[in-house]
Amino acid sequence: SKIKYPRYFRNTREVTLSGEGYFNVAHNPEKPFIVKTEKLNIKALGTKFNVLAYPGDNLVGTTLEEGKVVIEKKVQGEKAQLIGTMVPGQHIEYNLLSGQVTSTQGCIDKYIAWKDGKLVFDNEPITDIAAKLGRMFNVEIDVADNAKDLSYTVTFFNDPLYLILDLMTETAPLKYTVLPRKKQPDGTFSKQKIKIERRK
Repeated sequence: SKIKYPRYFRNTREVTLSGEGYFNVAHNPEKPFIVKTEKLNIKALGTKFNVLAYPGDNLVGTTLEEGKVVIEKKVQGEKAQLIGTMVPGQHIEYNLLSGQVTSTQGCIDKYIAWKDGKLVFDNEPITDIAAKLGRMFNVEIDVADNAKDLSYTVTFFNDPLYLILDLMTETAPLKYTVLPRKKQPDGTFSKQKIKIERRK
């Protein structure tokens, strides 16, 4: 994840996020705090919230723990359009392709637990789990077509990647293969690749 911010905040406190970030914002009505992503602005006066906006993903997610935030859609050459105002305990996802907004209310732990070293999966597809593990551990995880129908409900706390993979293969008919890293022309090595497939 990457975050950009000015050396000094002036009339507003604006940051630009690419990836995922959790924000605990000091209350200041005179200086709103704005998290800018590629397509959305998340505006707060003082609150605790999470923003998920990875490049290449079709969804931007925001989870509100405390306070109030306003979600705006950026429109080129026009003033930003209001999507809605969130309340504590709410999670929304904005689909960048369709413009559809989905909202859930209630348990938000699985969206914000990562900041405390926990990974919480609640009946989550294995492809989504592979994407999250890949980002957390800086590896590339490929799920074979014959395993994409599996899902998990599990919580991991500060566990290393290979322990997580071992536990996943013990509780489902899976196996994983760690592929050798390849040396690049510039002398560096490619990202570690792992393949997950169903056991025969």
